[in-house]
Amino acid sequence: MRTARAVAAGLSLALTLGLVALGPAIADTEQDKDKIDSAVAAAGDDLQAANARVQAAIADLQQVRTLLPAAREELINARADAEVAQEADRAAQAELEQATAAAIRAEQERAEVEFQIQDLQSRVGNLAREVYQNGAFADFDLLITANTPTELADRAAAIDAVSRVNNQTLSQMAEIRAELALKEARLEVLRQQIDEKRQKAAIALAEANIARDRAAAAKLRVDLLVAQKATALDIASAERAKVLKQYKSVQAEQQRIAALLARQAAAEAARLASGGKLGYVPTQTDGFLWPIEGARVGQGVGSRIHPVYGYRSCHTGVDMGVPTGTPIRATAAGIVVINATGGPYGNHTLISHGNGIFSMYAHQSRFGAAEGKKVKKGEVIGYVGSTGYSTGPHLHFEIHVGGVPYDPLGWFGAEKEPVRC
Repeated sequence: MRTARAVAAGLSLALTLGLVALGPAIADTEQDKDKIDSAVAAAGDDLQAANARVQAAIADLQQVRTLLPAAREELINARADAEVAQEADRAAQAELEQATAAAIRAEQERAEVEFQIQDLQSRVGNLAREVYQNGAFADFDLLITANTPTELADRAAAIDAVSRVNNQTLSQMAEIRAELALKEARLEVLRQQIDEKRQKAAIALAEANIARDRAAAAKLRVDLLVAQKATALDIASAERAKVLKQYKSVQAEQQRIAALLARQAAAEAARLASGGKLGYVPTQTDGFLWPIEGARVGQGVGSRIHPVYGYRSCHTGVDMGVPTGTPIRATAAGIVVINATGGPYGNHTLISHGNGIFSMYAHQSRFGAAEGKKVKKGEVIGYVGSTGYSTGPHLHFEIHVGGVPYDPLGWFGAEKEPVRC
């Protein structure tokens, strides 16, 4: 019993370290593959279109952004022109105020001249009345009626003085009238110049304000266009992210189906390598019982692609895909030497049948026979599960002779030979 346990322990360790279990072959149909391939192609087209939309949105955004510098420069220049026009308008306003003050002064001077003219007119009028009252020979009468030479000289001097005054008065009136006309002409010219300058300044200011408003509106339109294009880019990017997620999803499904088909192909290759024994229900031969009644062989021994990790490995037993909880029966009478858990095989049982022959039952959901128990052929020793490195509920069944794994089908009609990988 100790020897059997030692051999079994060594065999269990070898199984755990050197062998990997395989789940049942999963038969995804070619129709499923065609559907997912079509879905991947459609998603790829959608992703390509989404990428094109994103690139177009980026190009549009870059294009409208190139308009920003010119719009900014135009607005800056228009604002500067408006400031210059405002300054010119303020200067014109100041000149107008100065001209208005000058006009007021000119009006005052004209009023003074008018007063002087009125005064001179009054004096001339008095002189005219005096001449009229005294007659045309008044001056001669004054001279001949003088009583003394001194009186005669005084009267002559007086007459000469009056004459000079009259002449001066007439001359002053002419000068004042000429000066008044000149001032009025200058005032009119000044008013015209100020009015023209004021009008030009007002026009320049209005045009500058219009140009500034137009530049501001153009800048606003460019800003709105940039914002619109940026929003379009955000929308296109979000749509692309959504399409990319969908594409990755269907691509992952495509890869999963491809992996399953690869496993199917590997299983078919293993079936051919094992002499075409896969897929049939073995009958009892050579005193051994098939551990699950009516179960078909889904995966045989030999080199294969690991269904979980995807690398090539050596499959040292046969697999039977059946529902969880299906009873597992001892292939022959013997002693349960090991009920182990964990590792690649999950819950597995090792039975010694004597003469160095051991059978192993892996991936059980639970055990059906305790360690050390003697079991009969056909006695339930456990139940099917998917523990350990497994892709689904199945039984992994092995037979070892002298510590070497053999093809179990050798006890069910095939040639007995070690597993070759």
